[in-house]
Amino acid sequence: MDVLKFLFGGDIRPFEQSGRLTPEASELMQEVVKQEEQLLSQLDENTAETLRTYQAGKDEVNYLVTLKHFKDAFILGARMIE
Repeated sequence: MDVLKFLFGGDIRPFEQSGRLTPEASELMQEVVKQEEQLLSQLDENTAETLRTYQAGKDEVNYLVTLKHFKDAFILGARMIE
């Protein structure tokens, strides 16, 4: 199986696969959402907006770090097959 050929041709779509959560992660995600809704309901609008801005920034940092790790792992894998 030529993984790089499938990846290049679009037959492998890593991001479609990565969105699937384990049952444990799904349960945890539901609990986090519930807690977030409860917290936001207790805040005034200005404080809630500050929290949303903080969360958006944190999410962007997490995305950038994950992207960097993906790129590093891909490069390492490519070097291993040389």
